Amino acid sequence: MNSELAKLDSALISLGFVHKQYNIMSKNRTGNPLVTDSRCEAYDYDEITKSIYQVNPHSVDAILLKDDMFFIEFKRVVNRTNPLEQKNIKQDLQLKLSESLILFYKYFVKKYRINLKKFKKIAIIVVDSVQSPISATSGVLARLSGGGVWLSSSNLIYHIAPTKNGEHLFFDDLLMWNDLNFSIQISQL
Repeated sequence: MNSELAKLDSALISLGFVHKQYNIMSKNRTGNPLVTDSRCEAYDYDEITKSIYQVNPHSVDAILLKDDMFFIEFKRVVNRTNPLEQKNIKQDLQLKLSESLILFYKYFVKKYRINLKKFKKIAIIVVDSVQSPISATSGVLARLSGGGVWLSSSNLIYHIAPTKNGEHLFFDDLLMWNDLNFSIQISQL
């Protein structure tokens, strides 16, 4: 694990947080998990932000600390064909990703003096798939992007205003995965 992220890991442990299973963190409001992977290696970021800020922020579902920091959001998007629904999903993802970075910076970077230049911050959005996961995922992404580039890893818009010391807070990359390939892809990080 990256030394800066090891500081964050120690801080989370000292605050009483433990790793949770992906299948638990990927549950929707009705209790159905998006992924079946039961590995226990990431923190429940929703739980962390609720505990620290005493509100229900729009944050990603999980954070995984390795040599880089991975912000993971599990999102059901298949069968959402209504343009208004797609717009709401897109806005919700943008809000969750942006707010997750801001909350991370405002609390952990400042309090534990974490050097942001020592690791990458990578967003992973895991979506549900259907019979043909590759074409289904690309179709969902095409509908969600609405012809724009907000989901493109080469043109990230998750760039927050400069911090007081002039650093810019942004995601270094954005990955789109589907639920069927999640276990394989997460094990390769």
